[in-house]
Amino acid sequence: MANEGRWKTCATLKVEPGQTLEHKSPDAYGAHWACLAAAADCTASEIIFDE
Repeated sequence: MANEGRWKTCATLKVEPGQTLEHKSPDAYGAHWACLAAAADCTASEIIFDE
């Protein structure tokens, strides 16, 4: 969120059916929340590592 209650798009990623995607945010990126949205109906899951 951009400190105003609105979400900010940080990346737009495409994952093909049956595939896995790994995405690394920039080192300076700090977030407390992540909101993922699908462009079409699907079954998906996410795992976020904070290292």
